[in-house]
Amino acid sequence: MNGGSGTGSKEAFTSRLLAEAIVSLVEDVTILKAYLKDVAIFKAKVQYGGSIKIPEEELQFLGIRQGDYVVVILSKIERKSGDV
Repeated sequence: MNGGSGTGSKEAFTSRLLAEAIVSLVEDVTILKAYLKDVAIFKAKVQYGGSIKIPEEELQFLGIRQGDYVVVILSKIERKSGDV
């Protein structure tokens, strides 16, 4: 740390790291927003046979019609106690 031993230099170093992390995060979010501009994120309950239903609003937003192929990325949400 360039020989600075006072708390001021530690605070400045920490502030610089935080600023760099924020800039990096903003850049990542900007890239992510561009990538996700035509993406719908929603939760769905798995039905009999493993089927899920895409909400009508999402179908309309993305212009998805019967017979279209879509990419599905799944992540399990923990089951609440009492859910079947």
